[in-house]
Amino acid sequence: MFVTKSRYPVRSGDVELDIIDLIHGICQKHRCLLKEAKGDLVKNDQIHLLIDLAPDVLISTKIREITI
Repeated sequence: MFVTKSRYPVRSGDVELDIIDLIHGICQKHRCLLKEAKGDLVKNDQIHLLIDLAPDVLISTKIREITI
């Protein structure tokens, strides 16, 4: 789950799609698969991601790569 900085409210659904597209591209670059992304940045300030990783990959390492 990712949240906006300081949980700042976002008032546009287009921003949510842009963020999901950006994370999808980052996942492809880091050889993982974004299987599902759901969120509501307009009402809530979060996006939930389901990411498929290879069994030999450390989750903490991939999260750090994706979020930095």
